[in-house]
Amino acid sequence: MRVAALLLTLLLSACGWQLRGSGTDLALESVSLKGSTMELRQPLRSYLGAADVLVHDQAPSVIMILSERWQSRVVAVDSAGRALENEWRYDVQWQYQDRKGKALAPMRTLNLTGTATLNPDDALGSGDENSRTQEQLRDDAARLIMQQLRFLDPAP
Repeated sequence: MRVAALLLTLLLSACGWQLRGSGTDLALESVSLKGSTMELRQPLRSYLGAADVLVHDQAPSVIMILSERWQSRVVAVDSAGRALENEWRYDVQWQYQDRKGKALAPMRTLNLTGTATLNPDDALGSGDENSRTQEQLRDDAARLIMQQLRFLDPAP
């Protein structure tokens, strides 16, 4: 059994497989984060740190969050008309720029959706579920920005 596990591990590492988010192939040394809410900056800062990218205000390039927009709508109700499920939409526009604000890449837009299952008899729990869904969408947006950065020319 141990031999099989060892062989499987060797095969996976030989083909280049790695855990999602564990790649450090980002060609940036440092970057500034501007224009976003703290709730988006925090996961983005964490992902950049994991990729060995220093985040500071004097960096030669900037990840500029141009806009964040939230929309929600009820997508399921019970027989009494109480909400059972909310759908959240999170739209983020961002651009990779130099320190002076010159675009180094075209503006990009992320459109993410998620759902929160609600308990109409537990208002506090439903609020927590909405918050968890929003937090997950922010984390997904940060991961997508990281993925898109991997395809940009890092030279400012």
